[in-house]
Order: sequence, then C-alpha cells, then structure tokens
Amino acid sequence: MKEGSIGEGNVCEVDVFDEYGGRQNYALSLQLSPLIGGPKFLPLHSSVILRSLNANEHNGKDGGSLLVDFVPRNPTDPLVLGRLMSMRDVPGVVRMKSFSTFAEKNNATFIEIPLSRFGLNETTEISPAAIKDFCLSYQQNQGALNILRNNCYDFCRQFYSMTMTER
Repeated sequence: MKEGSIGEGNVCEVDVFDEYGGRQNYALSLQLSPLIGGPKFLPLHSSVILRSLNANEHNGKDGGSLLVDFVPRNPTDPLVLGRLMSMRDVPGVVRMKSFSTFAEKNNATFIEIPLSRFGLNETTEISPAAIKDFCLSYQQNQGALNILRNNCYDFCRQFYSMTMTER
C-alpha cells in the first residue's frame, strides 16, 4: 500500500492503479458495513464501491474496482471513541483501496445497495487520478471526522457528487 502524505499529520491511505491512468467506466454502489471494531451484525459504516466496467482492458481481472471511504484514524482507541461519542472532532483518514483486496481482508457482512434505489445515476466515467485528487483534497480540507457534521455518509454524498460533475 502506498500512503500519500499531504501536510502535517494528514495522511490519505491510497492503494490505487496508477498504471490504469485514463478515464474508466465505473458502476457505483453504496456499501454498508460494520464499524471498524464494531459488532459484525450492525452495518453502520458507508463506503462507495466503484466497480470497473473496463475489466476486459485489465485482462478480465477486477483490477480497476475501488472502495473509497472516510474513517477515524485509530478507530478502536478508547480516546477516539470517547471523542466521537461526545460529538467532538477526531482525525479522519480517507481510504482508497482495491475493492478485491479490501474484501479479502475483511470477512464482515457487507450490504451493497445499487444507487438506482435512490433514483441516482449508477454509472460514471472518471479517471483514477481524479478520484485520487478528490480523496487527497477531502483529506486536506475536511480531514476532521465528526459524527454529526463530517462523517462517512457526508463523504459518500460528496464523492458521488464529484463523480457526476467530473464527467
């Protein structure tokens, strides 16, 4: 995994496919999963999954499918949990990972919801570089996670908006 550093103490975890540089076609969906360190039966965390529709260009592999999300740094630390429960800011981390790698490492229950259920467009054409730029910018400008005003749901909403305007 590569880490992209963007200033004092701000880190955006990036594990992407720079070799697939050009614009890609993706099917977007929302994923609900358990909180890190939380009970496996309670899917409260939201992520965006971008499934590559260009699999043939990657020799049939799922190499272009991504998972992007926003989580607290050190989410199982009791001090971080205390700050979150008292509605205070904690340092957040934007993650951009290969979806197949993420799914293999996490055996939790996932609920994948097609965006059409919300009347939203499910496909987009965007470059991995634009996705990475958004993630780095979000980390730098909105890196403090707060349960009420800057959480994983807010991140997913803004990420979706970006994918629709970058067309």
